[in-house]
This record gives sequence, structure tokens and C-alpha cells, in this order.
Amino acid sequence: MKLCQFRVTCFRSVEDSGWIDVNQLSCLIGANEAGKTNLLIPLWKFNPASGGTIDPMLDYPRKQFSALMEKKLQPTFIRTVFSLNKNLRADLAATAGIDMCPEFVMISRDFAGHYQVEFHHSIDAIEKNHGAAHESNAAFSQLKGILLRCYDILHPEDYGQPRHIQKIKHDLIAHVDHLENNGPAPDSNLTALLETLLQLPQVSLNKTSQLSALCGYANDGLSLLQTTVHHPLESDAVKAMVLNRIPQFVYYSNYGNIDSEVYLPQVLKNFERNNLGIKESARLRTLQRMFEYLELAPQELMYLGR
Repeated sequence: MKLCQFRVTCFRSVEDSGWIDVNQLSCLIGANEAGKTNLLIPLWKFNPASGGTIDPMLDYPRKQFSALMEKKLQPTFIRTVFSLNKNLRADLAATAGIDMCPEFVMISRDFAGHYQVEFHHSIDAIEKNHGAAHESNAAFSQLKGILLRCYDILHPEDYGQPRHIQKIKHDLIAHVDHLENNGPAPDSNLTALLETLLQLPQVSLNKTSQLSALCGYANDGLSLLQTTVHHPLESDAVKAMVLNRIPQFVYYSNYGNIDSEVYLPQVLKNFERNNLGIKESARLRTLQRMFEYLELAPQELMYLGR
């Protein structure tokens, strides 16, 4: 898999970066505090080699922080486009039971850590289909928010049948969890649950009107998601295969420059120490990643060099 483009949205100071092309060697140039780091950190957190924990307190946009926390939204913060080599495309096609897999895959990650995978025949097709995908994702997020709002306004003591209302509230959360874990694929029982909400006795005009409106919005979103055409490439097995092949990203500020010559006996001693300074610790992390990449232990290099 080779990274072709990426796009950062709703991350720290970046509302929407637009698509950024990536070549064999790419460089971001800008003044201090222009936002270069806030473009690179999401790419690192997309699939970090180490560290890279998603932290809403640090990573949510400041202007939207309160609204996102209040509505319990987990927006997508990074979209990536990879080209797939012929061997991987053939493996994916065989897993999906189709003749051939498209050449490009768009993989997104949201603040909850969930990945979404979409296949496209060309990079141009990604832009053309972005509107439909955006509409579907918006309906998905809206549906989760509506179910949580229904949960909030239902109070068992208002209806004289607390066990029934508690069961409904439990089912609402179960459907939200299902959406979180399965993406835009609602449970088939959600329609029946919305009908149950609409049939609740009227306790106040305001609350009944709110529930009626929310159920209407939920049904609209449900209809949109159910019209999405499911493709064999959307199977869990295909998604797992793609996610297992994503390259890992390194954020270099966690590492240090190493000298042109490395004295291996001292490196071995440093690996056993726990009192190294900041710079030396950073150099050691760089060496450790290099050894891991080469699939060699420093002790093996010592042995080979004798």
C-alpha cells in the first residue's frame, strides 16, 4: 500500500485541509505556528508506530470542543487514500469473491478510533463520490445523536411504567453501541424501537412533540442508510485484511538524530539503563525502531561482527 493523499478535518486548528497529495518525497513549508504540525500529527495518529493516543482534550478543535463533548460526537479527523499493488488487490478480490479489486482505497479514522474503508477505481472517483459518502456519514452521526437525545428526555417516572421505559432506554443505548461498533449499518430492530417510542402515552405536549420529531428524523436517517448498496468488499474479512496492511507512521519529534558512527557495546549498555537524559533516550528510541525494522536484535549484530 502506498499513500497518495490525505485530508485532515476537525483536528485542533484545522477545520478542513483539503486533499494533500503525497509523493515519494513531500515537504510542508510554512511560517511558525502556521499549522504544519497539526497536519502531520493526525497522519501519525491514523496508525502510529508507537504512542499516538487520540486525546479529545488535546485534539478536538477549541472552537467546537464544548459542542462535540455535549453531543458526544466523534467526528472523522483523518482521511487517507492508498494505492494497492496487484498482489494485494488479487488477495482482496479472492476474499470478497469478486474478479478484481479497485486500485484505490480510502481509509478514515474518527476520534473514537474506528476505521471506515471505501474502495474506488480512481482518485477522481473519490471526489465525485465524496458528496454521497458525506451525506451517508452525516446521517450516521445524526442518527446516533438522535438516539442519545431520546434517551436523555425519557424519564421512567413520567410514564407510570418504569420497567418498560428502562427497557426502552437500555435498547436505545444498545443501538448506539451497535452503530459505534458496526459503522453505518443499523440493527434491523431499530425501526420497531422507534415505533415503540411513538406509541408511548402522551405525558406532555412538549415531550410528545419532541419524541415525535426525533423519531421522524431518525426514520429519515435510517431510510438513507438502508438504501446504501452493500458490496462484497464491505465484508469484515476484507476490512481486516486492509487494516492489517496499513503502513505505520512515525512522528519524529519522539525520536532523536543518531551519530554517523554507533558504538554498539555502549548501545547495549544504554538499553539496560533507566537514567538516560532526554536526548540520549530519544537517540535510543531511534536505534530501537531501526533494529525492529531490520528484525535484528543488537546482540545479534554484535555476534555477527565478531
